[in-house]
Amino acid sequence: MTFREILVPLVDAEYGSAAIDAALALLSQPGGRITGAYARTDPRAAIPYIGEGMTADVIQELCNAAERDGLRKAAAAREQFEAACEKHGATAGPGAGPEARWLERIGDAVQVMAAEARVADLSVIGRPGGDHANDLRAILEGLLFRSGRPVLIVPPGCRPAFGTINIAWNGSAEASRAVALAMPLLGAAKDVHITAVGKVSEGCPDTQALGAYLGRHGIEASQHRIEDSEGDFGQTLLKASRDCGADVLVIGAYSHSRWREMILGGVTRLMIVESDIPVFAVH
Repeated sequence: MTFREILVPLVDAEYGSAAIDAALALLSQPGGRITGAYARTDPRAAIPYIGEGMTADVIQELCNAAERDGLRKAAAAREQFEAACEKHGATAGPGAGPEARWLERIGDAVQVMAAEARVADLSVIGRPGGDHANDLRAILEGLLFRSGRPVLIVPPGCRPAFGTINIAWNGSAEASRAVALAMPLLGAAKDVHITAVGKVSEGCPDTQALGAYLGRHGIEASQHRIEDSEGDFGQTLLKASRDCGADVLVIGAYSHSRWREMILGGVTRLMIVESDIPVFAVH
């Protein structure tokens, strides 16, 4: 089992480079395809909000300027994407490496990316930050909650590695789905860890049950249970990931308030915005 179709939504050069490299590292074999995607806002969509008190000529000029700016940013994103693909041997057609495709749409970026992700095995996006933090965060939440597919969030400057994987486990349906969709990563990893913070809910499979399940797929996993504490839940998981040398943290989002908070609230800023390792997240 491998990832054959990967979508990389692009917004900002600084936060797109690591995502492209990670996606290409996952598509090292021929037969896979990486799609670099960029959504340009339709300037005419803003007319009802800016048009009052302005002449038609002024409105047209504003629209023309916005369109030029959108085209410039799209061209820069495409140049970055194609340069990275060329470096890694990804081509526009059949070749020795994966296929590369550029996709440019006009419309709301959140809706465009979520729709395109529904026909991809995985979306890889730069960790929200910089001048486009809000745009990246909105696209990320759209991918998580509207695509039905997993998302890999990659910090800027991160060198892609997938040798050691840590699974954040609480026995929930969301965590189970994250494991199922992460099987291409888990099957290829050299070391797999399962980490549970506090007690797994009564009636839910514990780390031993998950370890046995993975074992039947030929995946040996070390199990860790960390006593629940008054400290930050996300920080505890990140520390556990660092302690085991994880290259990627696999999480399910979300089953109850604490796990929902991990994605949408204060812990988001730690688990995703501040995480120094990629996070593989699934709703």
